[in-house]
Amino acid sequence: LILLFSTFTLAGSDTTSNTPARVLYLLALHSKAQEKLREGLMEACSTAGETGHNDFVELPYLEAVCCETLHFTNRGDRYINDSVLPFAQPYIDIHCKEHNELFVLGGAMLFVSNIRVNRDKAIWGPDAYNWKPERWLSPLPDGVAEARIPDVYTN
Repeated sequence: LILLFSTFTLAGSDTTSNTPARVLYLLALHSKAQEKLREGLMEACSTAGETGHNDFVELPYLEAVCCETLHFTNRGDRYINDSVLPFAQPYIDIHCKEHNELFVLGGAMLFVSNIRVNRDKAIWGPDAYNWKPERWLSPLPDGVAEARIPDVYTN
């Protein structure tokens, strides 16, 4: 569990208290995932004698649950300097002008919708809307690498 909380402290985009609460909520909704995680934790505790940090680091399903939960969070980013953000796909504004990027003034706060990006079927595949820790136990879809998503786990 130390790994779980240190991962959220370093990589979580919600507060440290909200992110573990989100994990517990998602596990409550997904009883099969909860049971699989419980079995892995119980096995690690029974075979390790005195259980320490390294015993939990070795649990791939615990890591997958952490990754999948962080994968579905939103965050706000503050841009210290003027920045130009490229778009994956151009959009046309109300004046029929096409835009491929967005200029952001330094000091501006932007809300980055990770939920939109992390549930894009073109990137994550047909099960993008499902909370599925198993996705992290095998190679991620090619669309993830091609999208160059700035994320702790995927890029």
